[in-house]
Amino acid sequence: MVALYIICAIILLLLVLCAVPIKAKLRFSYNENDGEITIHYLFLKFFILPQKEKPKKEKTQKKEPKATDEEPKPKKKKPIKKYIKILKESLPDIKKGLVSLLDYILKKTITVSELNLSIRFGLDDAMYTGMGSGAIYTAVYTVVDKLKKDHGLKKCNINIEPDFEKSIISAGVYSVIQTNLFHILAILGIIIKLAIKLLINLWRFRNYE
Repeated sequence: MVALYIICAIILLLLVLCAVPIKAKLRFSYNENDGEITIHYLFLKFFILPQKEKPKKEKTQKKEPKATDEEPKPKKKKPIKKYIKILKESLPDIKKGLVSLLDYILKKTITVSELNLSIRFGLDDAMYTGMGSGAIYTAVYTVVDKLKKDHGLKKCNINIEPDFEKSIISAGVYSVIQTNLFHILAILGIIIKLAIKLLINLWRFRNYE
């Protein structure tokens, strides 16, 4: 009975860990050429961009190969045509799998919990600045409405400032994207399913040769 309780506790713990949100925080600045991407899970934090520089290893001198009287063996040509044929036959499955994968990622796995966007836009001509600012407003708020509808965006701060005095393009964005291990495992399942189909096609092709 104790073993059953332990197994149930482990399963419950795994379910809780899979349900804990995984947050990706993105910060980019166009005019400063600066950016940062960090992944947060529980108390862990991983830097994706910028990556920490690894210590450089000292270069070692390569030993020159000893001269031999034997002639080098000719390299075997890779059967490129065979793989191209396999790829063509597998193309419908690849396309279908990628479409389902992208559809699942874009509609079900990602939640944009926070978005802060600041844009300062200006051209030398006031009329073109107004036209450009109007186009930016339309594009940005179309994307924001889409994020609110499909990705649960609630915390949003948009600041678009036209500059009628000088030519300038300045932008900064900060966003928090969430998912969890359930969604990641589902994505891995779709990828594995696609890989298995490719392997089956390869096996069938070899048997027909």
